Amino acid sequence: MSAPLRVVVVDDEPLAREDILQSLTGRPDVQVVATGANGAEALEAVRRTRPDVLLLDIRMPGIDGFGVVARLERGELPYVVFVTAFDRFAIDAFRVRALDYLLKPVQAARLHEALDHAREQLGQRSRADWRSDVQAAAREQASPPDESAYLAELMVRVGTRDIIIRVDDIDWVQAETYYARLHVRGRSYLYRERMHVLETRLNPRHFARVHRSAIVNLDRVREIVHDAGGDHVVVLSTGARVKTSHQRWLEFRDVMRQRTRARPG
Repeated sequence: MSAPLRVVVVDDEPLAREDILQSLTGRPDVQVVATGANGAEALEAVRRTRPDVLLLDIRMPGIDGFGVVARLERGELPYVVFVTAFDRFAIDAFRVRALDYLLKPVQAARLHEALDHAREQLGQRSRADWRSDVQAAAREQASPPDESAYLAELMVRVGTRDIIIRVDDIDWVQAETYYARLHVRGRSYLYRERMHVLETRLNPRHFARVHRSAIVNLDRVREIVHDAGGDHVVVLSTGARVKTSHQRWLEFRDVMRQRTRARPG
């Protein structure tokens, strides 16, 4: 029998790590050699154990999953299987040539499929060539965004005047038919652009979409109210209350956790 596939599991959510570890207990051909809860621990574990496969969360405090791959030296890099709650990262994961991509909650069958794929790759291809491709792509993906790509000001028509609004002054944005309504310091303005287009022009470090019809300024978030029915309402410093959708809640929660956690080191 061939040697066990040596695996490192890294996820900042303990329950997610435990789910993966539980799914692997029935595989004698897989050996978990280390676990971690953040990017720094992922780097240490990979360098110490030299695994065949790294099961790696993408959204983590400090160094994210792409940053981990970008920081590893070519000779250190195992096959990477990204694990995340958000399917919007799928394209980015394959841009960095990830071996596979698993959505949380991870299904055991998909996890085993990814590991079977890794075992096949170990015997069929040159890992050196793969490492070269992965690192080049990961470093590009992990590079900080160009701040100039995001809007700093918006111009809106009010009667016969055009008013310039600083993006930092926007409290939240509300969808209104084919346009977006900007809520700014107790007033509102109609901006002639669709929400999904405006969202791409707002810096994700400061703005997050919490509902199909709402984007909030993260610097204005002061409270999150959880009701008995499982709904979540974002309360802003202005007193405005913005309801999140079930689809957007997990991602928004993850963003806020990262903003409010101390950085490692």
